[in-house]
Amino acid sequence: IVSEFKTSIRFSGTLSPLPVYQRLHGLEGSPMAIAESPFEASQIRVVLINDVPTYYVRREETISDLVFIVTACLEARSGRYLIAFPSYEYLQMFVERAEVMGESFLYQKQNSDIAEYGLLREEFERASSSVLGIVLGGSFSESIDFGSVKLSGVIVISMALPPSNLERDLIKRHFDEEKGSPWGSLIAYQRPALNRVIQAVGRLVRSQSDRGVVCLVDPRFEQAQVKSLMPSIWEPISLSKQDLEATLDDFWSEEHS
Repeated sequence: IVSEFKTSIRFSGTLSPLPVYQRLHGLEGSPMAIAESPFEASQIRVVLINDVPTYYVRREETISDLVFIVTACLEARSGRYLIAFPSYEYLQMFVERAEVMGESFLYQKQNSDIAEYGLLREEFERASSSVLGIVLGGSFSESIDFGSVKLSGVIVISMALPPSNLERDLIKRHFDEEKGSPWGSLIAYQRPALNRVIQAVGRLVRSQSDRGVVCLVDPRFEQAQVKSLMPSIWEPISLSKQDLEATLDDFWSEEHS
């Protein structure tokens, strides 16, 4: 069964890429079925914040903007939020400037053992309003289910594209030659990155009664091929950080309408 978020990719003159995913999983020519999401688009508000560049060389200058975004989310609705970074280095930059949030800010530390992760999770779950800094691809973004402890939002910082290496470059060349551009970058780099983002956002809506906001912070999330990889229920909207507060207020006000 192929997850529904893989079905909507369509470039000019190009058919649905489902056969490509089948080939990647060694099932070329096998029967395919689409699994629809059990959730509704009204349960989640996804915003693409397009004026905070998170490219590697500009990360340090973005920290004040990230603090602004987190503060806007908390002011719109107090609760538990995850803020997911592409690396511990970027997370640590944020930690050094996040003192304004005081004890309500917790974060995942590099090389922590299972016991330390457990204590951090318990502290986060006990708090009625808190922000937990995590790293994309880590245990807090993929393998943890917070159960009855509900989140109010997930903030994802950067596309978190994997670094270039020989294997990925060969995959890119193969699909560019076989399918044409931008298939190579899509399969070798953007698809793995979006899978991590989707996993992190998946911590948010776990039942039909859950609601929450998602902030994707990086202009590259606006690219057509990137948006085509997103789950259909996301229905993302693009805006600047200054317009975030009004958008969040509208979403949370719908809860009582």
